[in-house]
Amino acid sequence: MDGTEVRLKRLEEDGKEIRSDLKSIMTTLAEMKGTLSGLATKGELGEVKVAVAKLEIRVEKLPTMGRVSLLLGICVAAITIVVRWSELGNALVSVLRHP
Repeated sequence: MDGTEVRLKRLEEDGKEIRSDLKSIMTTLAEMKGTLSGLATKGELGEVKVAVAKLEIRVEKLPTMGRVSLLLGICVAAITIVVRWSELGNALVSVLRHP
């Protein structure tokens, strides 16, 4: 083989490698395009931000643990009074009769 044939053979091999690389790049670009098409648009992200802001406002309005505990304590006290009403009435009458 003379110099020209060697260079031509190398160019052909390089061309095959370049084609292989291009196929790989095209496959990767197609995958990226599919991924990008599945991402949210700017408008959709804006809608999500508004929804999150509304949700934060609603969460802030929820009762705190302290308030829930207070209400639970009041309920337990009220139930106890109702359940033991006759005992409390008898004790009160007895105190009033024997000062």
